[in-house]
Amino acid sequence: MLLCNPLVSDNKMASDVVNKLQIGKRNGQWPTAAVRRNCSEYENVAWTTKQQEGGLFSLQTLSFTRNKWLRFDVRNFYERDFVAFCAIDNNVYYFYMTQVEGQEINGHVIAYGLVEKELKPIKLSLTLKYAKFFATVVDELIYILPNNGTVMCSLNPSSEVLSFPEKQKVMSINRELAYGIVQGLRDFWKCDDLQDFTVTLGTTKFGCHRFLLAACSGYFKALFRSGMKETEIRNVDIDDISSETFELILETLYTGHGVLTNDNVIDIWRAADKLQIVFLITECEHYVIRSMSSENYIEYYQIGNLLSSQPVTKAASLYVLNNFNSFVKTSAFLELSRNDLLKLVQSQNLKVNSEHDVIMAILKWTEFRPTGPQDNLSNIRELRCKRLKALNINDKGGNTGDIAKKF
Repeated sequence: MLLCNPLVSDNKMASDVVNKLQIGKRNGQWPTAAVRRNCSEYENVAWTTKQQEGGLFSLQTLSFTRNKWLRFDVRNFYERDFVAFCAIDNNVYYFYMTQVEGQEINGHVIAYGLVEKELKPIKLSLTLKYAKFFATVVDELIYILPNNGTVMCSLNPSSEVLSFPEKQKVMSINRELAYGIVQGLRDFWKCDDLQDFTVTLGTTKFGCHRFLLAACSGYFKALFRSGMKETEIRNVDIDDISSETFELILETLYTGHGVLTNDNVIDIWRAADKLQIVFLITECEHYVIRSMSSENYIEYYQIGNLLSSQPVTKAASLYVLNNFNSFVKTSAFLELSRNDLLKLVQSQNLKVNSEHDVIMAILKWTEFRPTGPQDNLSNIRELRCKRLKALNINDKGGNTGDIAKKF
């Protein structure tokens, strides 16, 4: 059922899009649509999501504005954890992808706006507290998301200030003021003026400002408050972060530049985790999820587990479930904990050719896994028996005898 029916104009193409979305819903897609009212020129937005490789979803939008159609695509978001919607204001197209964790929303915004007469992406980030449901009011345009709810936030187009209901204690941020602050910090990037601390990595030294380090990094904040000798000599040696990685992190702190690439995201993520730079950790997680594919999901699954990143491990787990037979052949499979193995083989989304594949995978893991008094594998053995029973019931070729002997 379409939650918000747009008031379509005489433009036949707009009506056709809405009809296609309604048909898409009947075919198992997730459509919704919205329309701005009382504006000088008619604007219509409609979007739908489709499942893609690895269980992730893609978002496609269609917008009719100023007598032409525009289409945008957002890929790689996890349906159960992300809510996506679109807003239009003054030729700026906002795509919000919000990760839901309990009562907290940690999200990022990709805004497509006219920059020097070209449509370019602008990345922002946000953290909110919310009640239970999702909806938003933008100017006179009302968006209702799949689970009907109450107002979460509003946008004042004239002053570009994000404001929130009084009950929600979230700071309003003026973009121009924020940009001015970042511009002021940028002037001190690679400038010796007022530097009061040195970070040494190998043979490379970086002059920094303690206030900025403490404001952004839990590691440095704790160090400066500890009274240790490093605070007296105003220098700290860090061994397990490369100078190239730390320089990129400093560039982010001083300038706000996006420095992440496929080649450096893991190193920066590890360093941000050590230095406790929360916003950079979140940005790395978002980058990894957006760039995840069948070629790199194993590496991301491992690093997600290592750094205890629930969003990344969830996204990578979808690839694991969809490529289970390939995953079993990797060392990452053998390194799974007992609980992680149980979650995988018990998942309703596990894609295998037959129960035989699952049983052989369990056998491979248990043969590799060293057992001891502290390592109770009773749940695994119980699961093996259930799988074998199911295989015996479904087996029509009578080829389970050899497997049974291994049990």
